Amino acid sequence: MKSRETFRAEVRAYVIGGVLSLAITIAIYFAVTLHWWQSATMAAIALVAAAMQFAVQSRYFLHLGKHDSAPLMRQSIIFTGIMLLIIVVGSLWVMTNLNYNMGMSSQQMEEFMLKQNKKGF
Repeated sequence: MKSRETFRAEVRAYVIGGVLSLAITIAIYFAVTLHWWQSATMAAIALVAAAMQFAVQSRYFLHLGKHDSAPLMRQSIIFTGIMLLIIVVGSLWVMTNLNYNMGMSSQQMEEFMLKQNKKGF
């Protein structure tokens, strides 16, 4: 059974992690909605905030910095990076494709749909 001090240390870590995560989320939300910076600068700041959020989540909730399991930690970070890359690149690909297909005039959309219909499955 865990001692009272260990329990308090764990609760304190979870509270610190939760407060930091909430602070980062709220800060970036207001920065984006209130247009504090130009779009390119805002994108860079959002990426930095995402990296900070990743570091906070890894440290306080996944406990990746506390143990001497370096190979496992390295594999976890690599796997997370690959998953993030797949999600981000896939989302950008889908959104770009939708923007291209939905950015047409009604006449262009009709021609596109007819051409796709002729292809079949």
